[in-house]
This record gives sequence, C-alpha cells and structure tokens, in this order.
Amino acid sequence: MEKGLLVVSFGTSYVETGKLTLDKIEADLADAFPDRKFYKAWTSKMILKKIRERDGIELDHIQQAVERLHADGIKDVLVQPTHILNGFEDNKIREEFCRHSDFFEKVRIGDALLHGEKSFADMQTAVKEIFSYVKPSEAVILVGHGTKHRVDRVYKKLEKSFRDGGLENIFITTIEGEEGIETAIPKLEVVRAERVWLAPFLIVAGDHANNDIFSDNEDSCKSVLKRAGFQVSCIKKGLGEYEEIRKIFIKHAKEKSL
Repeated sequence: MEKGLLVVSFGTSYVETGKLTLDKIEADLADAFPDRKFYKAWTSKMILKKIRERDGIELDHIQQAVERLHADGIKDVLVQPTHILNGFEDNKIREEFCRHSDFFEKVRIGDALLHGEKSFADMQTAVKEIFSYVKPSEAVILVGHGTKHRVDRVYKKLEKSFRDGGLENIFITTIEGEEGIETAIPKLEVVRAERVWLAPFLIVAGDHANNDIFSDNEDSCKSVLKRAGFQVSCIKKGLGEYEEIRKIFIKHAKEKSL
C-alpha cells in the first residue's frame, strides 16, 4: 500500500523565518518517516494568495493536497499539523479528509503541539532546555496567538502546569485570546522580575511577532511592558527554530503511526 506523510501548517509570507521554522519541521518529519512520500500544505488561503502573487510560488492548500495524494495513489496517509492548538485550522484538516473519506484506506492525524496533559509535560521539558540561560531573578513571557475557539483555555492550563513543574518565572499571554499582555504585569510584579525576556509562542516569528510583539507601536507587547517599568529583552525566534519543539511534533506523529 502506497504511504504518504502530509505536513500541514498555517503558512507564512516571511520567507527567511519560514526556512528556519516550517522548512526545518518538514525536513525533520520527512527524515523520521523515510518510508512515506512527503507532501506539504498550508491552511491559510490568504497567505497562499500573497506568496503566489508576490513571489510566483504555488503551494497546496489542504484541499489541493488531499486531491494530490489521491491522484498519486496514496492509500495510507499520516498527517501531522504544525499548529499549536487543535483549533479552527486543525478542524479544516479533519473536515477535508472527512469529505474525501473514500479516497484513502487509512488516515491518521497527529495532534497539535499542545494536546492533553502529556504534551504539557513535554513542553515543560522543552521550555526548561530552551530558556536554561534565564536567571531566577528574571522572567520569560511567551506570547501566543490566542483564539476565539474554546481551546484558548489551553494557554492558561499550560501556564499552571509550568507552576506545578517548578517553573515559577515563565508566563504565557496571547495576542487575540483572553490572556492579553496586561495580565502578565501583576505576575511580573509578584516575582519582582529584574528583566523580562519576551518571546513568541508561535511556530513562525512572522507578522504577529514583528508587529504585535516586538514593534515600537504603542500597543505592542514590548511597549506595554516598557511602560510598566520593565527592562525588556526580545527573543525573535519562532518555536519551529528549536529542536526541542520539533521533536514534540515528531513524537505526536509517531504516536499516531503505530
């Protein structure tokens, strides 16, 4: 039976950071499953349109990828999203495969980065490694996208799991979810943070990172924290740049492939 691996991302119009994040996740997953033919797709039609018109690059939307898999005679499909949450973008994948359930004999879809208590433990380990240089007198704020989907509550649960794991100085806020950057200020005051390391909790450090987190705009995360009196250092790296995070995606894919 012909087997395929489909890696699905939201997408990015930032080519250079895309090479450091999405491309590396895809390459690591492809290496982890050498017996499967590799495919990729993005779920954002807006970004696909932008890079097509700007750069002349044609990439598959999830609908096109499903049709391509079918046309190539793939019958056994392993799908691994690079999304952080099993939210709206993840639903697009499942809906597309449901619509074409007669195309394949076997379809397995791996979990997003955060899914269940086990993934929280993996994130604790990864975050400890990634931010091992941060002093106890300092703090880290991870800024996620956030969503109106009910899974937005996962951010708060993850922060609680950090506390349970002894990570007292790492906090999570979001751009569009309930936990805005302002919610971190009282917590930073409690731990008396001498310095705040500001980092995207985003797979790619693209538009949101440049405009909503690190810019000099009045309402950016950096500006809000500086006005509150904190010394801020910016870490302009998407999660996909860290091997520790890429390993979690591979783990999720392997769990589904068994």
